[in-house]
Amino acid sequence: SNSHKVSNLNNAYEVVNKLNSIKFEINDLLLNYLENEGQWLLDEIRLKSRNDEWVYILLTLQLAKAFSGNTFYFSHYLDWRGRIYNSSFFLNYQGNDLSSSLILFNEGKKLTETGKYYLYVALANNHNELNISKKSFWERYNWVIINYNKIINLDRELILKAEKPFNFISLALSLREYS
Repeated sequence: SNSHKVSNLNNAYEVVNKLNSIKFEINDLLLNYLENEGQWLLDEIRLKSRNDEWVYILLTLQLAKAFSGNTFYFSHYLDWRGRIYNSSFFLNYQGNDLSSSLILFNEGKKLTETGKYYLYVALANNHNELNISKKSFWERYNWVIINYNKIINLDRELILKAEKPFNFISLALSLREYS
């Protein structure tokens, strides 16, 4: 018989406790964008969404507004296979595009040149034009160089073609602030 037993429970408890101690905050830059100049994206999505999907989006945004300006923590749990999950439903860094894009680490670090390189890679990954996420990091970096002006100007057509538009916008807003 196959028995599923998590070994090294002490290590697992330490990891869960460590995750539970990480401070988070709402991505106010993205939230403010969506409430103002980016309202057009929510309007586009509303037209394409089922009612239950739209309600989920609205609840996620309302929860983000409620937590905005505050530091908070997530609760995690370990399943029988040893996998760790976030307990939060609407705001969750393991969640959908909107949910994960609205969450930031509370204690960040200054962006280095290496960090900027990986920001570019992440931008290309979240847009994923022509499956660029499967290409080399250098090709992804160059995709951002080629599309740089459209990205920092938050070009609507480019955003609408993104595989993960909310994460893409979040990263584009960060790049715009960094530039």
